[in-house]
Amino acid sequence: SRKPSASLKSAAQTLSEQEYEETTQIVSDFSHDTHVTFNSKLSRYEGLPVGWSHVNKQFGVELQRIPRATSSRRTYTEKIPTLLLMLEDTLHELDGFDIVGIFRVAPDKDLCHAAREAIDTGESWTKDVHVVATLIKQFFRDLPPVGLFNCLSDSIITAIA
Repeated sequence: SRKPSASLKSAAQTLSEQEYEETTQIVSDFSHDTHVTFNSKLSRYEGLPVGWSHVNKQFGVELQRIPRATSSRRTYTEKIPTLLLMLEDTLHELDGFDIVGIFRVAPDKDLCHAAREAIDTGESWTKDVHVVATLIKQFFRDLPPVGLFNCLSDSIITAIA
């Protein structure tokens, strides 16, 4: 095998020193201006930089990418998507569990769409008991398919159902 010449070694060493100096300059110019936290009660990241609201997307996202937490109302330790925990808390606040047929009544479509968009961007939203019930259904309906159903066509899934 051939050995690199002394001038080639010198050029590589000089380049490394220049890169090191540039990296040192970049690191020394760094400042921490943003502090982001996750609010599990509201199921959203707070303190995000402008233009990062997409990080709060909750609907139509794979379960592995959705923040999860344990429920204080449950005895099992499996983590549940924080969005579902927030929606459950909201149903309790609005006495939704006492309403007969809560999942059958369709809310105003625009109000439901606005609530969903607000949740997906980490904003506050108008809480209506029927909107909450619809959002729970939409969360499950919009989950991406996993496992066995990834390889089956829609017509086969429909035939099985």
